[in-house]
Amino acid sequence: MKWTNVFALPGPLVEVIQEDLYHTKRGEQLQAYKELHGLPVETKHYSVSDLIKPPRMRELISRHYGEIVKDVSGDVFRLLGQLFHHLFRDSAMRGNARSAAGYIPEKRLFHHIQLDGQTVIISGEPDLVSQDGVLDDYKVTGIYGWDKGVKIEWEQQMNCYAWLRRQAGLATTKLRAVYILRDWKHSEAVQEGYPQAPAMTMDVTMWPDDVQDTYILDRARAHQDAHGRADDRLPECTPAEMWEKPEAWAVIRQRGKRAAKVYKASDFPAGTDSDVLRLAAGADAGSRNLKLKAGEPAYDVEHRPGERTRCATYCDARGFCDLYSAYKSAAYKQAAVV
Repeated sequence: MKWTNVFALPGPLVEVIQEDLYHTKRGEQLQAYKELHGLPVETKHYSVSDLIKPPRMRELISRHYGEIVKDVSGDVFRLLGQLFHHLFRDSAMRGNARSAAGYIPEKRLFHHIQLDGQTVIISGEPDLVSQDGVLDDYKVTGIYGWDKGVKIEWEQQMNCYAWLRRQAGLATTKLRAVYILRDWKHSEAVQEGYPQAPAMTMDVTMWPDDVQDTYILDRARAHQDAHGRADDRLPECTPAEMWEKPEAWAVIRQRGKRAAKVYKASDFPAGTDSDVLRLAAGADAGSRNLKLKAGEPAYDVEHRPGERTRCATYCDARGFCDLYSAYKSAAYKQAAVV
Protein backbone atom coordinates (compact mmCIF):
# COMPACT_ATOMS: atom_id res chain seq x y z
CA MET A 1 0.00 0.00 0.00
CA LYS A 2 1.17 3.53 -0.79
CA TRP A 3 0.57 6.14 1.88
CA THR A 4 0.18 9.90 1.52
CA ASN A 5 0.19 12.58 4.22
CA VAL A 6 -1.86 15.36 2.68
CA PHE A 7 -2.46 17.19 5.96
CA ALA A 8 1.16 17.05 7.15
CA LEU A 9 0.45 15.03 10.30
CA PRO A 10 3.43 14.58 12.65
CA GLY A 11 5.82 11.70 12.04
CA PRO A 12 4.98 9.50 15.07
CA LEU A 13 1.26 9.57 14.20
CA VAL A 14 1.99 8.74 10.57
CA GLU A 15 4.27 5.86 11.52
CA VAL A 16 1.87 4.24 13.98
CA ILE A 17 -0.92 4.35 11.38
CA GLN A 18 1.33 2.78 8.75
CA GLU A 19 2.58 0.03 11.06
CA ASP A 20 0.64 -3.23 10.92
CA LEU A 21 1.61 -5.06 14.11
CA TYR A 22 -1.73 -6.88 14.20
CA HIS A 23 -1.09 -8.74 10.95
CA THR A 24 2.53 -9.42 11.91
CA LYS A 25 1.42 -11.16 15.11
CA ARG A 26 -1.27 -13.12 13.27
CA GLY A 27 1.24 -14.31 10.68
CA GLU A 28 3.54 -15.66 13.37
CA GLN A 29 0.67 -17.48 15.08
CA LEU A 30 -0.50 -18.94 11.77
CA GLN A 31 2.96 -20.27 10.99
CA ALA A 32 3.18 -21.89 14.42
CA TYR A 33 -0.25 -23.55 13.91
CA LYS A 34 0.78 -24.97 10.53
CA GLU A 35 3.97 -26.39 12.01
CA LEU A 36 2.11 -27.88 14.98
CA HIS A 37 -0.35 -29.71 12.72
CA GLY A 38 2.09 -30.56 9.94
CA LEU A 39 0.25 -28.44 7.37
CA PRO A 40 2.02 -27.21 4.22
CA VAL A 41 3.11 -23.56 4.14
CA GLU A 42 0.77 -22.89 1.22
CA THR A 43 -2.34 -24.08 3.12
CA LYS A 44 -5.10 -21.51 2.55
CA HIS A 45 -6.07 -19.42 5.56
CA TYR A 46 -9.07 -17.18 6.16
CA SER A 47 -9.48 -15.05 9.22
CA VAL A 48 -13.01 -14.28 10.38
CA SER A 49 -12.62 -10.74 9.04
CA ASP A 50 -11.70 -12.28 5.66
CA LEU A 51 -14.72 -14.60 5.65
CA ILE A 52 -17.30 -11.91 6.26
CA LYS A 53 -15.92 -9.64 3.52
CA PRO A 54 -17.35 -9.92 0.01
CA PRO A 55 -15.08 -12.24 -2.05
CA ARG A 56 -14.72 -9.57 -4.76
CA MET A 57 -13.56 -7.00 -2.24
CA ARG A 58 -11.05 -9.31 -0.56
CA GLU A 59 -9.58 -10.60 -3.83
CA LEU A 60 -9.17 -7.17 -5.40
CA ILE A 61 -7.50 -5.74 -2.30
CA SER A 62 -5.15 -8.73 -2.10
CA ARG A 63 -4.21 -8.57 -5.79
CA HIS A 64 -3.76 -4.80 -5.97
CA TYR A 65 -2.50 -4.10 -2.47
CA GLY A 66 0.75 -2.57 -3.68
CA GLU A 67 -1.13 -0.16 -5.96
CA ILE A 68 -3.66 1.13 -3.41
CA VAL A 69 -3.09 4.72 -2.31
CA LYS A 70 -4.47 5.96 1.02
CA ASP A 71 -3.96 9.04 3.12
CA VAL A 72 -2.98 8.42 6.73
CA SER A 73 -5.69 10.81 7.97
CA GLY A 74 -8.34 8.37 6.79
CA ASP A 75 -7.17 5.66 9.21
CA VAL A 76 -7.24 7.70 12.43
CA PHE A 77 -10.45 6.06 13.67
CA ARG A 78 -8.98 2.60 13.01
CA LEU A 79 -6.05 3.63 15.19
CA LEU A 80 -8.45 4.86 17.88
CA GLY A 81 -10.13 1.45 17.89
CA GLN A 82 -6.79 -0.29 18.26
CA LEU A 83 -5.88 1.92 21.22
CA PHE A 84 -9.11 1.05 23.01
CA HIS A 85 -8.58 -2.65 22.35
CA HIS A 86 -5.03 -2.46 23.70
CA LEU A 87 -6.17 -0.75 26.91
CA PHE A 88 -9.05 -3.19 27.47
CA ARG A 89 -6.83 -6.22 26.87
CA ASP A 90 -4.26 -5.01 29.42
CA SER A 91 -7.04 -4.27 31.91
CA ALA A 92 -8.42 -7.81 31.54
CA MET A 93 -4.97 -9.28 32.10
CA ARG A 94 -4.51 -7.20 35.26
CA GLY A 95 -7.91 -8.40 36.45
CA ASN A 96 -6.81 -12.00 35.96
CA ALA A 97 -3.62 -11.34 37.92
CA ARG A 98 -5.50 -9.70 40.82
CA SER A 99 -8.42 -12.03 41.29
CA ALA A 100 -8.26 -14.94 38.84
CA ALA A 101 -11.21 -13.36 36.99
CA GLY A 102 -10.88 -15.87 34.18
CA TYR A 103 -11.01 -13.39 31.30
CA ILE A 104 -9.72 -14.52 27.90
CA PRO A 105 -8.65 -11.33 26.10
CA GLU A 106 -7.71 -11.39 22.41
CA LYS A 107 -6.71 -15.06 22.17
CA ARG A 108 -6.60 -16.18 18.53
CA LEU A 109 -8.26 -19.51 17.80
CA PHE A 110 -7.39 -21.71 14.80
CA HIS A 111 -9.20 -24.66 13.26
CA HIS A 112 -8.71 -26.41 9.93
CA ILE A 113 -11.40 -28.09 7.84
CA GLN A 114 -11.61 -30.11 4.66
CA LEU A 115 -13.36 -28.21 1.89
CA ASP A 116 -13.84 -29.86 -1.50
CA GLY A 117 -10.70 -31.93 -1.00
CA GLN A 118 -8.57 -29.03 0.25
CA THR A 119 -7.43 -28.11 3.74
CA VAL A 120 -8.51 -24.64 4.81
CA ILE A 121 -7.58 -22.90 8.06
CA ILE A 122 -10.07 -20.61 9.80
CA SER A 123 -8.95 -18.27 12.58
CA GLY A 124 -10.43 -15.53 14.70
CA GLU A 125 -9.62 -13.46 17.78
CA PRO A 126 -12.54 -12.52 20.05
CA ASP A 127 -11.93 -9.32 22.00
CA LEU A 128 -12.99 -10.77 25.35
CA VAL A 129 -14.56 -13.93 26.73
CA SER A 130 -15.56 -14.05 30.39
CA GLN A 131 -15.40 -17.05 32.67
CA ASP A 132 -19.09 -17.80 32.13
CA GLY A 133 -18.75 -17.87 28.33
CA VAL A 134 -20.01 -14.37 27.46
CA LEU A 135 -18.23 -13.19 24.31
CA ASP A 136 -17.84 -9.42 24.04
CA ASP A 137 -16.61 -7.50 21.00
CA TYR A 138 -15.67 -3.83 21.29
CA LYS A 139 -17.08 -1.44 18.69
CA VAL A 140 -15.74 2.12 18.65
CA THR A 141 -18.38 3.96 16.68
CA GLY A 142 -20.67 6.97 16.61
CA ILE A 143 -24.22 7.51 17.81
CA TYR A 144 -25.40 6.69 14.30
CA GLY A 145 -24.01 3.17 14.78
CA TRP A 146 -25.99 2.76 17.98
CA ASP A 147 -29.19 3.99 16.33
CA LYS A 148 -28.83 1.46 13.51
CA GLY A 149 -28.38 -1.44 15.94
CA VAL A 150 -26.11 -4.44 15.54
CA LYS A 151 -24.70 -4.60 12.01
CA ILE A 152 -25.17 -7.86 10.18
CA GLU A 153 -21.38 -8.02 9.72
CA TRP A 154 -20.95 -7.92 13.50
CA GLU A 155 -23.48 -10.70 13.96
CA GLN A 156 -21.67 -12.80 11.36
CA GLN A 157 -18.28 -12.04 12.91
CA MET A 158 -19.26 -12.98 16.45
CA ASN A 159 -21.03 -16.16 15.39
CA CYS A 160 -17.83 -17.19 13.59
CA TYR A 161 -15.99 -16.68 16.87
CA ALA A 162 -18.55 -18.84 18.65
CA TRP A 163 -18.04 -21.51 15.95
CA LEU A 164 -14.28 -21.46 16.52
CA ARG A 165 -14.78 -21.82 20.27
CA ARG A 166 -17.11 -24.75 19.71
CA GLN A 167 -14.48 -26.50 17.57
CA ALA A 168 -12.09 -26.11 20.51
CA GLY A 169 -14.64 -27.62 22.91
CA LEU A 170 -15.48 -24.26 24.51
CA ALA A 171 -19.02 -23.11 25.26
CA THR A 172 -20.29 -19.64 24.37
CA THR A 173 -23.32 -18.56 26.38
CA LYS A 174 -23.94 -15.08 25.01
CA LEU A 175 -22.76 -12.62 22.36
CA ARG A 176 -22.58 -8.90 23.04
CA ALA A 177 -21.44 -5.82 21.17
CA VAL A 178 -19.79 -3.30 23.50
CA TYR A 179 -20.32 0.18 22.06
CA ILE A 180 -17.78 2.93 22.71
CA LEU A 181 -19.60 6.00 21.40
CA ARG A 182 -17.01 8.57 20.40
CA ASP A 183 -19.50 11.40 19.76
CA TRP A 184 -21.81 10.85 22.76
CA LYS A 185 -23.17 14.03 24.37
CA HIS A 186 -24.46 14.22 27.94
CA SER A 187 -26.90 16.97 26.97
CA GLU A 188 -28.63 14.65 24.49
CA ALA A 189 -29.16 11.76 26.93
CA VAL A 190 -32.60 13.10 27.93
CA GLN A 191 -33.92 12.30 24.45
CA GLU A 192 -35.93 9.12 24.00
CA GLY A 193 -33.84 6.37 22.43
CA TYR A 194 -30.52 8.15 23.00
CA PRO A 195 -27.94 5.97 24.79
CA GLN A 196 -27.67 6.80 28.47
CA ALA A 197 -23.86 6.54 28.61
CA PRO A 198 -20.90 6.71 26.21
CA ALA A 199 -20.27 3.00 26.77
CA MET A 200 -23.21 0.59 26.34
CA THR A 201 -23.78 -3.07 25.45
CA MET A 202 -26.22 -4.63 23.03
CA ASP A 203 -27.01 -8.35 22.77
CA VAL A 204 -26.18 -10.08 19.49
CA THR A 205 -28.21 -12.99 18.13
CA MET A 206 -26.39 -16.30 18.48
CA TRP A 207 -27.21 -18.75 15.69
CA PRO A 208 -27.90 -22.47 16.14
CA ASP A 209 -24.89 -24.72 15.61
CA ASP A 210 -26.02 -25.92 12.19
CA VAL A 211 -26.48 -22.34 10.95
CA GLN A 212 -22.96 -21.45 12.07
CA ASP A 213 -21.60 -24.58 10.36
CA THR A 214 -23.35 -23.77 7.09
CA TYR A 215 -22.24 -20.14 7.14
CA ILE A 216 -18.57 -21.03 7.66
CA LEU A 217 -18.57 -23.60 4.85
CA ASP A 218 -20.48 -21.37 2.42
CA ARG A 219 -18.23 -18.36 3.01
CA ALA A 220 -15.02 -20.37 2.76
CA ARG A 221 -16.26 -21.97 -0.47
CA ALA A 222 -17.23 -18.57 -1.92
CA HIS A 223 -13.76 -17.18 -1.26
CA GLN A 224 -12.10 -20.32 -2.62
CA ASP A 225 -14.17 -20.08 -5.80
CA ALA A 226 -13.28 -16.41 -6.29
CA HIS A 227 -9.56 -17.01 -5.88
CA GLY A 228 -8.91 -18.24 -9.42
CA ARG A 229 -11.11 -15.79 -11.33
CA ALA A 230 -10.01 -12.76 -13.32
CA ASP A 231 -10.81 -9.32 -11.87
CA ASP A 232 -13.79 -8.78 -14.16
CA ARG A 233 -15.13 -12.29 -13.48
CA LEU A 234 -15.26 -12.02 -9.70
CA PRO A 235 -18.70 -12.50 -8.10
CA GLU A 236 -20.72 -9.34 -7.66
CA CYS A 237 -21.18 -7.90 -4.19
CA THR A 238 -24.77 -7.95 -2.97
CA PRO A 239 -26.64 -4.69 -2.23
CA ALA A 240 -26.33 -5.51 1.49
CA GLU A 241 -22.57 -6.02 1.15
CA MET A 242 -22.25 -2.67 -0.62
CA TRP A 243 -24.40 -0.97 2.07
CA GLU A 244 -26.50 0.27 -0.80
CA LYS A 245 -28.98 3.09 -0.28
CA PRO A 246 -31.49 3.23 -3.14
CA GLU A 247 -32.42 6.46 -4.86
CA ALA A 248 -35.33 8.21 -3.19
CA TRP A 249 -37.44 11.37 -3.24
CA ALA A 250 -38.37 12.82 0.15
CA VAL A 251 -41.25 15.07 1.14
CA ILE A 252 -39.87 17.42 3.77
CA ARG A 253 -40.84 20.75 5.33
CA GLN A 254 -38.70 23.79 4.58
CA ARG A 255 -35.97 24.01 7.23
CA GLY A 256 -37.08 20.61 8.49
CA LYS A 257 -34.74 17.78 9.47
CA ARG A 258 -36.92 14.69 9.06
CA ALA A 259 -38.89 13.68 5.99
CA ALA A 260 -42.65 13.36 6.27
CA LYS A 261 -42.48 10.56 3.69
CA VAL A 262 -39.78 8.99 1.54
CA TYR A 263 -40.59 7.52 -1.87
CA LYS A 264 -38.33 4.60 -2.83
CA ALA A 265 -38.47 2.22 -5.79
CA SER A 266 -38.94 -0.70 -3.38
CA ASP A 267 -42.37 0.73 -2.49
CA PHE A 268 -43.52 0.52 -6.12
CA PRO A 269 -43.83 -2.24 -8.74
CA ALA A 270 -40.56 -3.56 -10.15
CA GLY A 271 -39.13 -1.37 -12.90
CA THR A 272 -40.56 1.90 -11.61
CA ASP A 273 -38.25 4.71 -12.71
CA SER A 274 -37.10 7.87 -10.95
CA ASP A 275 -39.62 10.12 -12.68
CA VAL A 276 -42.54 8.20 -11.18
CA LEU A 277 -41.04 8.55 -7.70
CA ARG A 278 -40.46 12.26 -8.23
CA LEU A 279 -44.01 12.85 -9.45
CA ALA A 280 -45.49 10.87 -6.56
CA ALA A 281 -43.45 12.87 -4.04
CA GLY A 282 -44.45 16.12 -5.77
CA ALA A 283 -48.14 15.25 -5.61
CA ASP A 284 -47.80 14.36 -1.92
CA ALA A 285 -46.06 17.66 -1.13
CA GLY A 286 -48.71 19.59 -3.06
CA SER A 287 -51.49 17.85 -1.17
CA ARG A 288 -49.89 18.62 2.19
CA ASN A 289 -49.35 22.26 1.26
CA LEU A 290 -53.06 22.71 0.53
CA LYS A 291 -53.81 21.77 4.15
CA LEU A 292 -51.29 24.11 5.80
CA LYS A 293 -52.37 26.83 8.20
CA ALA A 294 -51.22 30.42 7.71
CA GLY A 295 -47.55 30.88 8.50
CA GLU A 296 -46.66 27.18 8.54
CA PRO A 297 -43.58 26.23 6.48
CA ALA A 298 -44.35 24.58 3.17
CA TYR A 299 -43.35 21.11 2.05
CA ASP A 300 -40.70 20.64 -0.62
CA VAL A 301 -39.41 17.62 -2.51
CA GLU A 302 -35.80 16.60 -1.90
CA HIS A 303 -33.89 14.28 -4.23
CA ARG A 304 -31.74 11.69 -2.46
CA PRO A 305 -29.43 10.01 -4.98
CA GLY A 306 -28.68 6.35 -4.56
CA GLU A 307 -25.36 5.49 -2.97
CA ARG A 308 -23.19 2.45 -2.35
CA THR A 309 -21.72 3.65 0.93
CA ARG A 310 -19.20 0.90 1.47
CA CYS A 311 -17.91 1.12 -2.09
CA ALA A 312 -17.56 4.88 -2.02
CA THR A 313 -15.93 5.29 1.37
CA TYR A 314 -14.86 2.05 2.99
CA CYS A 315 -13.64 -0.26 0.22
CA ASP A 316 -9.97 0.03 -0.73
CA ALA A 317 -10.68 -2.00 -3.88
CA ARG A 318 -12.99 0.58 -5.48
CA GLY A 319 -10.28 1.89 -7.81
CA PHE A 320 -9.86 -1.58 -9.32
CA CYS A 321 -13.50 -2.67 -9.44
CA ASP A 322 -15.06 -2.56 -12.90
CA LEU A 323 -18.57 -2.84 -11.46
CA TYR A 324 -18.11 0.20 -9.23
CA SER A 325 -16.67 2.16 -12.15
CA ALA A 326 -19.74 1.30 -14.22
CA TYR A 327 -22.04 2.25 -11.34
CA LYS A 328 -20.35 5.63 -10.88
CA SER A 329 -20.55 6.33 -14.61
CA ALA A 330 -24.27 5.51 -14.68
CA ALA A 331 -24.90 7.62 -11.56
CA TYR A 332 -23.08 10.58 -13.10
CA LYS A 333 -25.19 10.39 -16.25
CA GLN A 334 -28.39 10.12 -14.23
CA ALA A 335 -27.43 13.12 -12.08
CA ALA A 336 -26.83 15.17 -15.22
CA VAL A 337 -30.39 14.37 -16.38
CA VAL A 338 -31.99 15.13 -13.02
